[in-house]
Amino acid sequence: MKRLHIWLAAGLLGVLAACSGPAPTPSTSPQAALRGQGVGAPASGRLLLIGQSSKNTYTDWQKVGQEAAGGSVYYELRSADFNKGNLGGSLVNLHREFADFLATRGGKYVQVGVSWKDNPPGYNGGDENLKASISRGVTQSLANRDAGLLAKFDPLIAYINARPGTKFLLRLDYEVSPFYHCEDYQATGSALKCLAYKGAFNSIASYVAGKVTGGNVGFIYHPVRGVFREMYPGAAWVDWIGLSVFNHELCLPIYNRYVANNGTSIVNNTIYNGEVGRSYDTAAKQCINYVRASNGSAVKANFDLDANVLAMMKFAKDNGKPMILSETAPMNFAAGQQASGAESESDMTLWVNRLFRLVSYNGPLPEYLGVAGNVDLSGVVKAVVYMNTDLRYGWDGYYGQTYSVTDTDNSQGGFRYDEDWYNNAQLDKYTQTRTAFCTGLTNTGFGTRCGGGGGGDTAAPTTPGTLSSPAKTSSSVSLTWGASTDNVGVARYEVLRSGTVVGTPTGTSFTVTGLAPSTAYSFQVRAVDAAGNGSGLTTPLSVTTSAGSSTVNIPGTVTTSAGSIASGTTRSFEVNATQNAKYKFLVTSNSSQNSQLVTVAFNGESVQQAISAGQTITVYFQAVTSGPKTLSLRADSSAVSLGRVEGQTW
Repeated sequence: MKRLHIWLAAGLLGVLAACSGPAPTPSTSPQAALRGQGVGAPASGRLLLIGQSSKNTYTDWQKVGQEAAGGSVYYELRSADFNKGNLGGSLVNLHREFADFLATRGGKYVQVGVSWKDNPPGYNGGDENLKASISRGVTQSLANRDAGLLAKFDPLIAYINARPGTKFLLRLDYEVSPFYHCEDYQATGSALKCLAYKGAFNSIASYVAGKVTGGNVGFIYHPVRGVFREMYPGAAWVDWIGLSVFNHELCLPIYNRYVANNGTSIVNNTIYNGEVGRSYDTAAKQCINYVRASNGSAVKANFDLDANVLAMMKFAKDNGKPMILSETAPMNFAAGQQASGAESESDMTLWVNRLFRLVSYNGPLPEYLGVAGNVDLSGVVKAVVYMNTDLRYGWDGYYGQTYSVTDTDNSQGGFRYDEDWYNNAQLDKYTQTRTAFCTGLTNTGFGTRCGGGGGGDTAAPTTPGTLSSPAKTSSSVSLTWGASTDNVGVARYEVLRSGTVVGTPTGTSFTVTGLAPSTAYSFQVRAVDAAGNGSGLTTPLSVTTSAGSSTVNIPGTVTTSAGSIASGTTRSFEVNATQNAKYKFLVTSNSSQNSQLVTVAFNGESVQQAISAGQTITVYFQAVTSGPKTLSLRADSSAVSLGRVEGQTW
């Protein structure tokens, strides 16, 4: 819930702070030391929460999938009440209505955005600077445990205590940033201390936890990306780290059509996450950053995900905190928006695929973090809140509101046609996008799946037994596993190779074919019942196919086409060095992407280089003795397609 100019300003602060120092020392107050663990992440799987602000976003999801784990609402500190929603120009209790709806369904999670920055106590109108100044003052008063302000949480505490079967996750404010929450907001990097917000977070959490009787509350620290280190309140009261994910977090553009300062001219503006050509690739719709190669050098590489987002995920992992993507929704991608609010299937599907890539990320990190190679962050994000909102009708997305081309200030409750937030993101309105979202839920282990909307069987099968490989050839791998059980019955198993489903047998064995010789592959299996409920995945099994029958002499052509190599996997070739010499290998890219990292291994050495579309790189090796050798090519940063590989002496 934000206007774009505020959101971009917060993002810029994040960029400026991206290379700052270590996290502040966690609080060791007596209250923190005595506190038990709040409502945290589930022991297994991930949570899908649906909807923001109104229950129709949730009921619309039920056309697509099963019961979600919960939803999201807002509570305003100033009024000491749930936010009101704008319905046709009138304020109604949409947020409380949605929270009531979720609480009656049993065992749900309700994320509550407790906010004071949007409408701080004492603010009666004025420019954004005045509002921010008052918000910073409220933050400091909360840090000082102002009794009057803390008492504004009492109605929320009473609401939580009256619903012991519901789990409440409180964001203490949301998308917090120095401008609205820090006494030293003009400081940057490690100079930013933000003691006011840290104190406010811990004061509120200790006050609320001390009065909630059922232990059914947890606390979310939800900063803008980039200042997560500087504003971190410490480990004692933080149960989750929150993040908003829209377009720029996934390195996708935002289109914003607006009226110029002269009041008449229309400006068509596309906003990229970076400087075009230097830090943003418009053709690939990717951010350009640097990664640290194995030799310590910095190498340019394209990314699907914002650098600060990846750094924040590593921070959460290092601090032992699960992440919740507290607000996720696509924005307007390009000009020519439809009156229905629908975006193109291709843009929406790309957004969805990148969202689930973030959830399951295992890859290189930005160079400034000082980490070479791939880092597994696939276990960090444990919950996602998908807004599923038709934003033509405003933040609450409630049907019956108005939207208009001429509504430049949102006074009618909706967003102006072709504005940045003018977007219908409800999944039931799309086909390819919906399929991609459903596949993402299954492939990344969410407890909520598609199909079976409106109730029915929601029990998932047990995870299959130990996965093993009794046989393999140069082009195939045979797999077997123990049978799963289910309350109704297992309909099929899904066999995954490097995260992609390659087979759906009904029995407990399967042979994967079409593989390359001397190549390592990772396999997993899950069970699925007739209602679409999926089990957990088996522990990954790595199998290297047998070597091919032919050995190639070098100097000479190793292959005219090395083919497509999945990210994190290796393609190997058996070669025979015909003389003692120094050897070099010329490797040509058949890929359309630039700055992809490839490791070439030969004669006991490994060399990592970046390769771009159509480029031929040369990799050198010293003191090679004659005889049989193995040449291996590994895709490090993303899947890569390679063509001709030639070995020469030098």
